Amino acid sequence: IMALIKCPECNKMISDKARLCPQCGYPIQDSICYQNFSPEKVSVSKRSLDAIIEHAKLCFEVGAYCKKEIIDLLKYEGYSSDVAFYVANNLDVNWEEQAVLKVYEYFKIKPFSREEMMGQLEYDGFTPAEISFAINKVYKESF
Repeated sequence: IMALIKCPECNKMISDKARLCPQCGYPIQDSICYQNFSPEKVSVSKRSLDAIIEHAKLCFEVGAYCKKEIIDLLKYEGYSSDVAFYVANNLDVNWEEQAVLKVYEYFKIKPFSREEMMGQLEYDGFTPAEISFAINKVYKESF
């Protein structure tokens, strides 16, 4: 069943199955992970959710992640989509700063042009706003 949703970028009504907004090109499927889920929608106790949130926080001790990567990781570990979305939305994380840290992680591997880095961050699942923040901050500081 197809539902109509509002594009977060241009506010036009579009299919929830669209990968990109046909009006403005905004990546819809990537933005779906930013929906808010309430504890009532998640069939897990508050205590369990708190434990899963603490578990997810451990990821940031080893590297930078975008919200989509955290959701994918939790789903891979066997948590439902609702639990993964809830946990990712309730982490106390500055996702723009995570994008900045990810840029520096990639710089350790090889030099990236501004355009290459934007493409890599988009591939990783960062939002356009997070990518813009990171690129403007890092490339302004570095060059």
